[in-house]
Amino acid sequence: MSQSPLSHRLFPNVHPLSIPTVSASNFPVAPQLFGAVHSLSLPSLVSSHDIPTMLKSIHRCLVPGGTLHITLIDPMPVASSLGPRMRAWLEEHLLLNLERNFRCVNPGKLFPIWLADCGLRAEGSTITTAKFSAVPRELNQEQRGLSGQPLPNDKDLKTELRGVVGRMLWKEVWGSYIEVDTWWWDEPDCVEECIKSGTHWEYSLIEAVKLT
Repeated sequence: MSQSPLSHRLFPNVHPLSIPTVSASNFPVAPQLFGAVHSLSLPSLVSSHDIPTMLKSIHRCLVPGGTLHITLIDPMPVASSLGPRMRAWLEEHLLLNLERNFRCVNPGKLFPIWLADCGLRAEGSTITTAKFSAVPRELNQEQRGLSGQPLPNDKDLKTELRGVVGRMLWKEVWGSYIEVDTWWWDEPDCVEECIKSGTHWEYSLIEAVKLT
């Protein structure tokens, strides 16, 4: 469903629907049309006020027992791991722009409530959470002397892969609201603090099943 959909000739398994505009109040999709809906960046695309309405529209277009697959990542790290320098950087370069555009700044806690309110938490629904470090491993290695402590060893490649994917996900969802040319991992003070504080994010993979 897109203004410029993928070609059915090039991708035979894709059957595009050309929709001029889609919004929470204008969702021109027939009821009970889809078995599954996938979303990667809904909190950054739709205002907080419109999210419950959009979820109700998704509920309407799902067949009974259909599933909304949604990925959620908060703009801010886990609060207990966040230091003052990192907080100041995010507030200056991200949070103000999110508030200016009325975007949800705590989707991880609010979406499960909104999903339940619109009938998308039926039996079979799941929430899987993953954690990743704010600072890539290669930066940790370069900054080893800053913390004065040896860095923990990765048990396997999954830990590093989870970090790479997590940072890419955060940048994909929230990066368009950053109006400076550098990121926190380019700021030595932020890097040092993240290492000392163990700053990390969590993101959730939600399968929200429609009530039958």
